[in-house]
Amino acid sequence: MKIAKKFGIAAIAGVLTIGGAASAFAAGSGTSSPSGDGGGKAAAKAFICAHLDQVQSQEKLKEELLSGRLTLLQEAKDAATTANKPKLVARIDARITKNGTETAKLQAREAKVVAACAAPAATAAG
Repeated sequence: MKIAKKFGIAAIAGVLTIGGAASAFAAGSGTSSPSGDGGGKAAAKAFICAHLDQVQSQEKLKEELLSGRLTLLQEAKDAATTANKPKLVARIDARITKNGTETAKLQAREAKVVAACAAPAATAAG
């Protein structure tokens, strides 16, 4: 490789590094608030509440996925029980428990989002 090409590559890498650092600094200083009022959380909450129907649609799809997975796991458990495979049944039971935990988390998250979005509407009306 010629020396001029090496210098060119080094120069481009340096410019990209400096540009990346400058943009990261600018992005960081623009989003932080000196008073620590949590403005980022308020903006995120406003965004989620503005798109609540889309969020609920995604949560419904995830819930349907988990429900379908539970059905498949139950069928697999029945087949493993019929085939007399206790280790497999134990693994499937663990997976069913994990699926139930995921479903509970999803429902709790959905309730939390709905309650958070309903709270500002209630205070604005009252």
